[in-house]
Amino acid sequence: QQVPQFVILGSDDNPDYSGVRFFRDLLRNRTNPVGSGNSATFDGQPMHMSFYLIGQNIYGPNLNDPAMRTLYVSLYSAGYELGNHGFLHNLFGNSYSGWYDDFNKTKAAIRQMLIEGSVSAAEVDSSPRVNKGIREPQDAFTPESLQAGQDLGYDYDSSHRTGHQSNLPPWWPGTMDNGWPGGAVWDTQPVGQHHGYWQTPQTYIVTDPVTNATGGYCDADFIGAGQPYANDPQGFKELLKNTVLRSYNGNRAPVSFCLHSNYWNDAVPGRQQAMGEFLDWLQTLPDVRVVSHAELLSWMRNPAALNTS
Repeated sequence: QQVPQFVILGSDDNPDYSGVRFFRDLLRNRTNPVGSGNSATFDGQPMHMSFYLIGQNIYGPNLNDPAMRTLYVSLYSAGYELGNHGFLHNLFGNSYSGWYDDFNKTKAAIRQMLIEGSVSAAEVDSSPRVNKGIREPQDAFTPESLQAGQDLGYDYDSSHRTGHQSNLPPWWPGTMDNGWPGGAVWDTQPVGQHHGYWQTPQTYIVTDPVTNATGGYCDADFIGAGQPYANDPQGFKELLKNTVLRSYNGNRAPVSFCLHSNYWNDAVPGRQQAMGEFLDWLQTLPDVRVVSHAELLSWMRNPAALNTS
């Protein structure tokens, strides 16, 4: 195989200090396999992930905590991507203006926060890691929300899903020129047509590696309160591994895990340990590259094969 197996960790909401800090520090000193040293395939490069921030958690009205803002800025300084998860975490259905205004407020809040955190305005406005991607609250995208994101200058949306047992193999990311065909066969959530606007889908988690049966696609579906793996982090780790191996031994479609950092805070050290072990395992697979969604998109636009320079 000459195609990298991309694995993306994307964390939504991020209101919990210790949960955000956990992921920041977990990846901070980890690198991808050295490969042939080709930066175009992230050989030996630091592992990164994507954080989708809620605007009202930056300067209020929900959270207005200087410590959280400093932590968010430290994510950027560590090389991670800061994306848009809406301002109010509300749904605006078919209201284009509602989505546009909501996304725009978060875009402005992230920009202001970074500038106040001593990142120059010129760097913020040109950075490939700031305000490039959107994930709608509750993944409740509509044609209007997707159009609003594109009109605001975003490069991609990451709210749809792929890899459901009803539509295999998993789909690769692609532009939504003609909608998005990669979801579950029963998923009729309308997309619309958005020429040149990318969808980098989240991946349904494999619950049975023999039959390729899948469950949900977010950690909340498995480790949330009352869910089957809420008290079984090692079992959930095995599901994550199953999901990676389905692509790794298949069509190499990127695996994008939907996470919520508040489920991985200091109150659940067993989960933190399991996630660390999962990343340790990923580092043993020579073709795996852990990247942000923005980094994945840069590769999609200019693909390079492994073991070439």
